[in-house]
Amino acid sequence: MDNVFSILVKFSFQLGIIVNVVLVSFHRDPTLNLGQYSVIIEEWQHHAAAIGVFLVWGELMLMIGRLPTFGIYVQV
Repeated sequence: MDNVFSILVKFSFQLGIIVNVVLVSFHRDPTLNLGQYSVIIEEWQHHAAAIGVFLVWGELMLMIGRLPTFGIYVQV
């Protein structure tokens, strides 16, 4: 049962990262309004990028935790 939970957590992190990359990557075309100021990246995309950084950090901690050569202090 513990193995199923760890696989579900890992899958959730990876799915969240994939969705987040899609949300953050696509923005408005900057060449549409060359003569005036326009917002290219929306405010919610900044929030999504912050959540994405947290998800990538969590995935990195899960990967490092599987390596027995690193101690617990590397993760901290």
